Amino acid sequence: MSHADVPRNDGAEPASLLDLTQVRDVVVRAEQRARDLQVLQTLGIALSRSLDEGILIAELVRGLQRATGEADALVALVDPETGELRLRSGGVAPYAESFDETILSSDGVRSALLDGKARTVVVGGHTVVVAPMKHASRLVGAVIVRESGATPNAEREELIQSIAIQAGAALRNAQLYTESERERRQSDAMADVARAVGESLRTGEVMRRILRHAMALLRAEGAFISLREGDYLAVQAALGSASVLAGVMVPVDASVGGASCLAGDVVISNNAESDHRMHTRLTSPVRIERIMAAPLLSAGGAIGTIECINRSELFNPGDARVLRRLADQVSVAVLNARLFEDVQAATREWSQTFDSIGVGMAVVNEDGCIVRCNTRARQLSDAVLPLALVGQPIYDAVLGVRPPIDQDPVHMALHEGVESHCVLEGIRDGQPFQLNVRAAPHPIGAVVTFSRVDVHAV
Repeated sequence: MSHADVPRNDGAEPASLLDLTQVRDVVVRAEQRARDLQVLQTLGIALSRSLDEGILIAELVRGLQRATGEADALVALVDPETGELRLRSGGVAPYAESFDETILSSDGVRSALLDGKARTVVVGGHTVVVAPMKHASRLVGAVIVRESGATPNAEREELIQSIAIQAGAALRNAQLYTESERERRQSDAMADVARAVGESLRTGEVMRRILRHAMALLRAEGAFISLREGDYLAVQAALGSASVLAGVMVPVDASVGGASCLAGDVVISNNAESDHRMHTRLTSPVRIERIMAAPLLSAGGAIGTIECINRSELFNPGDARVLRRLADQVSVAVLNARLFEDVQAATREWSQTFDSIGVGMAVVNEDGCIVRCNTRARQLSDAVLPLALVGQPIYDAVLGVRPPIDQDPVHMALHEGVESHCVLEGIRDGQPFQLNVRAAPHPIGAVVTFSRVDVHAV
C-alpha cells in the first residue's frame, strides 16, 4: 500500500464516522418534499379539470388528506353577499362536534386570515393550521387542518399554504364561471318574460311563465303571485309545492307578503316556521320553511306580491334582486291587462252610447266615405247589415241629397276644418222630407249627424 492510497484526515472525521442520523434526516426530508410536490402536482391537475365548485372542494379535501394524513379538515368560502366565511366541508368524527363552523369566528382563525399566510393556532382546544385561499388580492376562502401535534411545523404550513393557493385560483375561476352562467340565465329569462309581457294580454299565462322562471333561477320548490284586494292578498297563480295555495286569501297586515307590500321592498324569512307574520292559511296547506316576497309596485303603491318558498340554502340579497326584477315584469303585465280591460269597458260603453243616440251619426274619412255609423243611421238608410254602409259615400248611401259645395257641411268640415250645418229637402217613396245635417272635424275626417223629418209632420 503506497502513501497515495492512505486516506488523509487533515483534521476531519473519517467518512465512516459521519452522523448517519443527519444523513437519514436529509433523505427523509428529500423524500417528503418529493411526495409533497407529487401531491401538489396531482391536486393541480385535478383542480384544472372542473369548474364545478362542489367537485373542486371534494378534490381539495382529498388533496389535504393525502398531503397531511389528517382526516379532519375544514374548507370555508367567502359568501359573496355578506363577506362572511361559510363552511363548505367539515370535520369527521370523533372531532366533528367541536371542529365545526363555530371555529370560523374564532380570533385565532381571523387573525391568521388577516396575515394572509398559513399559521398554526390553537382554537377550542385544537391545534390547527389556517391557510387563506386567495386569488390576486381577493380572499376566496380558507382551509383549516387539525394537527395531531401542538408544535408549529414550518414545512407543514408551507405545504398547506401551497395547496390553498392552488385551490384559491381554481375556486375563484369556478365562481366567475358560475356568476357568468347565472347572469346569462337571468338575462335569457328576463328577455323571455319581457317578450311574454309585450306579446300577450293573457295575464294567467304570463304569470305562470314568470313563476316558472322564478323557481328555476332561485332554485325554489314553489312560487305564487298574489294581487291585492282591499285589505287582503288573493293568490292568483301558483306553481310547484305552492300550487295548493291558488285562491287563498291572507290579510295584508298579517302575512309576509303583506309586510312586503307595506314596506315596498323584498322581505326574506329564512326561519318561516317561527315567523309571527306567517299566516295559517298559507302554512296549513303546505309546510313553508323559507319564504321570500317581492312587491308588485305601481304608481299608486303595491298591487300585490310574487313569493318563492323553500329551498335547501338560505335566501339572500342576491336572490332578492332577481325576484325584484321579476316582480317588475309581473307589475307591467298586470297593469297592461287592467288597462286593456279598462279600454275594452270604455269601448263597450262608447259603442252602446253611440248606437243609442236618436239621430243618425257617422264617422267619415277624408274622402267622405263612411268608416263607422250607428244603428239610427242604418235605419234611415234602410241598410240591413251593420257593415253595409262602411266604405260608401255619406251622401249616396245615407242622405240621398247633396247640397251645393259652398253649403256642404261635410266638405267644410273636411277641407276647412269648421263645424257647420244645413237643411236639405228631398222626396222618398213619394213622401217629402227634410234632413238636418251637421258635420264637425274629426282626426280621421269628420263626424256627421243627421235627422230626417217628414214634411207633413212639420
